[in-house]
Amino acid sequence: MQASLKLKEEAVPKFFKPRPIPYALRDKVADEIKRLEKQGILEKIKFSEWGAPIVPVMKPDGSVRICGDYKVTINSCLEVPQYPLPKSRGFIFEIKWWKFIPDMSTVLQPLNELLTKKSKWNWNENCKKSFLKISKLLSSTKVLAHYDPNVNVELAVDASPYGLACQNTQSPPPAATANPWIWPSKPWQRVHIYFCGPFLNEMFLIVVDAHSKWIDVIRMSSTTSEKTINALRCLFSSHGIPPEIVSDNGPQFTSSEFETFLKKNRVKPILSAPYHPTSNGEAESC
Repeated sequence: MQASLKLKEEAVPKFFKPRPIPYALRDKVADEIKRLEKQGILEKIKFSEWGAPIVPVMKPDGSVRICGDYKVTINSCLEVPQYPLPKSRGFIFEIKWWKFIPDMSTVLQPLNELLTKKSKWNWNENCKKSFLKISKLLSSTKVLAHYDPNVNVELAVDASPYGLACQNTQSPPPAATANPWIWPSKPWQRVHIYFCGPFLNEMFLIVVDAHSKWIDVIRMSSTTSEKTINALRCLFSSHGIPPEIVSDNGPQFTSSEFETFLKKNRVKPILSAPYHPTSNGEAESC
């Protein structure tokens, strides 16, 4: 395989000296150069007006990929084509948004397989057929048009084994109807607490009275169970001890130290459902 590069008229050859290679990679780089030379990919020469330094890149399997740093040499001297060939991802993106292709997911399945993270590049006969079929469909006269109320509408549904059905991607309905918290009959009967932040490198303890909606904000240098207990003890000394406290499942609220503190003060702890912050929305919405 041969390739030709078109240089700019004012292009001047550039030759860079080799960059130092880490000692641990020298043997691997030398072996890789010998392998590429043996396969005819690289050719040993005695003189050249152009010279780009190499950049060794480690592969996941421990071998070395040798790359040339052509941005410092020939890249700036090339006449870049105005219409380069599209890459695989750009080609598939063009298909998805420019044209309507019937049964598109089935036709594109071999090409999509090439873009998966763990798949190896293997352009087989199925990929070739898929590319040719998509190219033919793209050049057809079937294009998107504005809605015309005078023309019969036909609904086409893609239910191929490779596409995602709407039933699989839609959001599931709630398992049960959400019920609001019961309004307390008097102030400080039930309080909701929550840690907010970090804001300006600090955390804040939010305490909300469910009856009056009164909010107390306490700046916290630490959010440990001990610091949380000290902050609540100071708050209880001025407002009184509430019968119930609602919190999330934070480690400071579920620790044995915090549970002992509430038990000694005869406070009933109520924990919100995990991964469902709206259960404690009284405090978290502040």
